Amino acid sequence: AFSLVAGDFTAPSGDLNVGGTWTTSQTLFSHSGGTYAHNNGTLMVNPYCNVGPMLTWTLDVLPTTVLYDVTINANQAWTMPQCLIPAADSVHVDGILLLSDGRVNGGTLDAHGAVQLLPGYDGGNARLLFHGSGAQTFDLSGASGNYNGDIGIDKPAGNVQLLSDLVMDAGGQDLQFAHGDLLTTANEILIMGDNVACSGASDSSFVDGPMRKVGNDAFTFPIGGEGIYYAPIRISAPGNVNDAFTAEYFHDDPQDIPYDVSAVGAGLDHVSRCEYWDLERTAGSSNVRVTLSWAARSCGVNLLSDLCVARWNGSQWDSHGNGGTTGTMAAGTVITHSALTPTAYGPFTLGSTTSNNPLPVELLSFDAWENDPVVDLKWVTATEHNNAYFVVQRTVDGLAFEDVDTVQGAGNSVAEISYTAVDPSPHRGISYYRLRQVDLDGTSKYSELVAVDLTGVADGSWVLYPNPSVDGPVWLTATGDRWDGPGVLTVVDGAGRVVEKRTVVFTDGPVELMKGLHPEAGMYSVHVVMNGVEHNKRLIIQ
Repeated sequence: AFSLVAGDFTAPSGDLNVGGTWTTSQTLFSHSGGTYAHNNGTLMVNPYCNVGPMLTWTLDVLPTTVLYDVTINANQAWTMPQCLIPAADSVHVDGILLLSDGRVNGGTLDAHGAVQLLPGYDGGNARLLFHGSGAQTFDLSGASGNYNGDIGIDKPAGNVQLLSDLVMDAGGQDLQFAHGDLLTTANEILIMGDNVACSGASDSSFVDGPMRKVGNDAFTFPIGGEGIYYAPIRISAPGNVNDAFTAEYFHDDPQDIPYDVSAVGAGLDHVSRCEYWDLERTAGSSNVRVTLSWAARSCGVNLLSDLCVARWNGSQWDSHGNGGTTGTMAAGTVITHSALTPTAYGPFTLGSTTSNNPLPVELLSFDAWENDPVVDLKWVTATEHNNAYFVVQRTVDGLAFEDVDTVQGAGNSVAEISYTAVDPSPHRGISYYRLRQVDLDGTSKYSELVAVDLTGVADGSWVLYPNPSVDGPVWLTATGDRWDGPGVLTVVDGAGRVVEKRTVVFTDGPVELMKGLHPEAGMYSVHVVMNGVEHNKRLIIQ
C-alpha cells in the first residue's frame, strides 16, 4: 500500500503504478502528466478533519486517467468534508465506486462498475454517469441520504439494476437517459420528488419496472418494457406537493392477467391485446388526467378520433374518453376526457369506440377456394405487430393438421397488406384451412377455419353455409332432380351422438340445421339420404 500522511507527493513525469491500495489524507490528488496505471488497485480517500472549515479533496485528472476501485471515506470528521471534481472533469472509475462518507461535488463520476453508497455519504451534486459496457448495479441500501446530483445512463451495452430504492428529490435534478435501461422492482423502486425531471428516454433507454413520482407537477413517466419498448404514460399536475403516483408498463396481452378483454362497458368496442399500464395513486387525494401513448409496439392505430383511454374497473373495461390526441397513426398520445374519480386507477390500455384501431394484430379476411387442380388462399391484415410469419395449415377431420406453406410476415405495420398462398396437392373431398400466425418471440395464434369442397359436381350440388359457422344459423340447400322429394337429414357431433334427425324437403327452400339447439363448438357430420343414396359433409361450429 502507498500512504501519504503529510505533505504532497509530486511526480512531474514518468509512470505511477498502483497494485494495492493508495490512501491519501491530504487535500490534493492531481494527475496532469505521465501515466497512472490502476492495476486493479484501490484509491482510498480519507480526508480527516475534526475542527475548522470544510476540508476539500480535489481530484483533477486527465481525461485519459482510469481509476479502478475508488472509496471516499471521511471517517472521524466533525465537519463534513467534500471531494471536489473540477466542473469540466470526468473521473473514470473502472471498478467499484464506494461512496462511504462526505460528499462529492463538481464534475462527473464516470462509473463503469458497481456503485454503492454507505450511511455516511451525504449526497453531493456531482453528476453520476453509468457508462460501463456490461451490467452495473446501484446500491443505496446503506445510505442515510439520497443521491442529489444528476444521474445519467449512457452505456454501450447492458443495463443498470437497482439494488435498493433510489430517491431523487433535490430540486432541479435530472435523470438523463441515452443508452441502457434502469431496472427496478417493487422492492427496489425509483422515486422522483417534486421538481425533479427526466430527459432523453427512448426505445434505447428507459425505466424497465415500476417507478413513483411525488409532487404537484405534471409528469411523463419514462417507462417501458422487455428492454426495447419505450411506452410513456403521463399524468396532469396533482393538486398537492405530497401526492404520489406509481406507474409500470407491461408489453403483454391484458387477457392473460386475466383482465377479460371481452368485458367492455358502454361506448367501448374493444381494447388492446398488446399492452397495458398499471397506474396507482399511492399517496394523496388529487385526481389527474391520464395520457397514454402508442407507437409501433401498440399493434395498430388507424383512426385517432375513435381512440380512448380504457381502464379495468375490476370486472370490465370502462372508457374514460378521448380528450384529445397528438401525433399520427404511427405514434402519438391520447388523454382522458376529464380527471379520474378517486377510485379510477389501476390497469389502463388503449381502447376504441368502434371496430377501427385494431390494436391487436388484425386479420381482415382469410379465404380459400378451388382452382382445379389446386386450392388458392388469400388473406389480408389491417395491422401487424412483431409478426414473423404465417403458416397455412390443412385438415380433413378438424384434429390433425398438416403444414401447406409458410409466408413471411411484415413485422410491424399499420397499413393493409395482402398475402397469397397455394395448396398444390389438396385432398379430394372437403378440407379445412387455417392460418397459424407466429410472432417474433415464437408465440402463435390461429385463424378461424375455412372450408373447400373438392368432391366434384355430382356431390357438390348441395351446400352447407356458412361453413364454418360462428354464432349463427346454418343452412342447407340442394338443387337438381336428385333432390326432389323427401329426404332424411341426420346431424352427428364429434362424439358420435345424434344431434338432429328429421325428414326434409329441399324443394320447399333452404333447410336450417339444428334450429334452436345452440350447438357447441366442434366438428359435426351432416348426412342426407335421398332416394336411397347417402350424401355426407362435415360442418365446423366455432
